[in-house]
Amino acid sequence: MLLNVLICQKIKLMVENAVCSTFGGAYATLQRLGDAKQYAERQIQIAEELGDQRLKCRAILYIALYHVFQGSLNEAERILNEQAEIAKQLNDPELEGYVQFVNVRLEQMRNGLLKL
Repeated sequence: MLLNVLICQKIKLMVENAVCSTFGGAYATLQRLGDAKQYAERQIQIAEELGDQRLKCRAILYIALYHVFQGSLNEAERILNEQAEIAKQLNDPELEGYVQFVNVRLEQMRNGLLKL
């Protein structure tokens, strides 16, 4: 019985994460960054509940990207550096690629190639 409850809780969290990912991405595309950030923050909570370090790292990178587009470049860089180390420790090429993507956006913003 307890196993069934745990399985159902995990499935619920995984579905909620999928919803957060979908809506967070949609809001980011629509430049509703505050809404997108809220979904990323929920994904961090879900990752912690699931014990999923990769998911947590990815969601935190979404927060870094939020800071890039808000013009909080020092905060974005701080977060990016922390998550780059985690991605490297996890030996996850997908996460390392996303770290590079956020870093490119950060540098583009610093060089005036992106607009707020």
